Amino acid sequence: MNNTELVSIPAFARLTGLKTAHARELVKRGDIPSIQVGPRRRIDVRFIEAWTASGIRITHETKASEKSQPL
Repeated sequence: MNNTELVSIPAFARLTGLKTAHARELVKRGDIPSIQVGPRRRIDVRFIEAWTASGIRITHETKASEKSQPL
């Protein structure tokens, strides 16, 4: 059995440099994949690793599925 590490939205925000409110909005819109664990949403660490490695940048206008040029 494969154990998957899940993190909270505030932890996701810290790991990616996003503001927590913005991270919550992205999850709510479905731009960031998450799963329900009890009353809370959690994000798979593998997604965070793939996302940060890809160079995708997210702004208030950008969805996670839209790639932009890395800095």
